[in-house]
Amino acid sequence: MKNIIHIVDTFCLLKGGPTQSILGLTQAQEKLGFKVSILSLNYPKKIPNKKLKIFFGLNAIYFLIVQLFKFLNNKNNQYIVHFHGIWSLSLIIPFYICTFLKTKIFYHVRGMLENWSLNQKKTLKILAFVIYQKRILNLSDYIVCSTVHEKKAVQSFFKSKAKFLISPNGLNEDLLQNKKIFEKISLEKWAKKN
Repeated sequence: MKNIIHIVDTFCLLKGGPTQSILGLTQAQEKLGFKVSILSLNYPKKIPNKKLKIFFGLNAIYFLIVQLFKFLNNKNNQYIVHFHGIWSLSLIIPFYICTFLKTKIFYHVRGMLENWSLNQKKTLKILAFVIYQKRILNLSDYIVCSTVHEKKAVQSFFKSKAKFLISPNGLNEDLLQNKKIFEKISLEKWAKKN
């Protein structure tokens, strides 16, 4: 079975964009029969009134570890971990758990490496980038950008070893429309074609 775990700093309706995007993507993936979970590393003030599998705080870390150890013991269960957003220190531990367990990692930067974003608290962001964020992005299998413009901005900011995907929600619409495409084509082969 295909399993997708979305990890975000705070899954909260008051935060807007990422939460709405993750909601839409999760619902589409569930309709196609994927097992989807959302891990919010912080407790939100307002969560969506949906019947989604959402884990918060330490429960989210525990769930991630248990699921990925199950993955190691059963190679029929395939896991993709999709991180949303950067700069948050709370995403570091889950990221390194995923790299240690050799999980396929997608990292959606969500516009946070574009000039308009970098110019806000610029010194702190450059420092964070040098200390930890650059390494995290380079260890990811894929860096996901929402637009071609964002991809160019990220590539002009730094040279990455990771492959790039351009998709508003992290997975191409072709993959979401047809589960068989997702199962027949590995994401790596698909990424090379796009």
